[in-house]
Amino acid sequence: MQTIIVPTDFSATSFNAAQYAVQMAASQKEATIVLFHVYDKLVAGSDGTPLLVDPEDRRQARIMALNNTRDRLGAPANIKIECIAEEGVLVEQLNRLTNRLLADIIVMGMNGSSPLERIMIGSNTLNTVHAVNAPVLIIPPSAKWSGVKNIAFASDFKDVESSTPIGMLKKMLDFFKPNLFVVNVDSEHHVE
Repeated sequence: MQTIIVPTDFSATSFNAAQYAVQMAASQKEATIVLFHVYDKLVAGSDGTPLLVDPEDRRQARIMALNNTRDRLGAPANIKIECIAEEGVLVEQLNRLTNRLLADIIVMGMNGSSPLERIMIGSNTLNTVHAVNAPVLIIPPSAKWSGVKNIAFASDFKDVESSTPIGMLKKMLDFFKPNLFVVNVDSEHHVE
């Protein structure tokens, strides 16, 4: 069974990534999608007044929103969708969940059209790519699933044993069953 984690902040971009994941999961024999939301610890209101909000009430409100997202996805009955909400920092909680579930892939959206917007808005996505122990598929806001037929792996062929993420590459190949192209990247030589 394949496990796909989809972090969501309830934006249109993250909903599109969830739709993409559902379509991806439909291409698998068995798959579980985990809709995952991480929210900040709330200790004071905007005026600094301490808040007396039950943490479990906050978590349950997020679970209700995740359940609503799950229902809007309209996934086929053979795709299991779980909803998990946790308090904390996204990258840390996502890494913990990925390891606990032995997730095969993380599918997440990325906002921002200009380089500055990508830096500011897409920082959670980019931090996730560097921090988690699973392949991360970044879905642009308007992308639609059409299958994965080819994967290109870029390498400079230096320190191949230590720099090639064999485990993650194998997960992607097992998941999608694509053709693999290895592309040599060498800034010292130019070939036309």
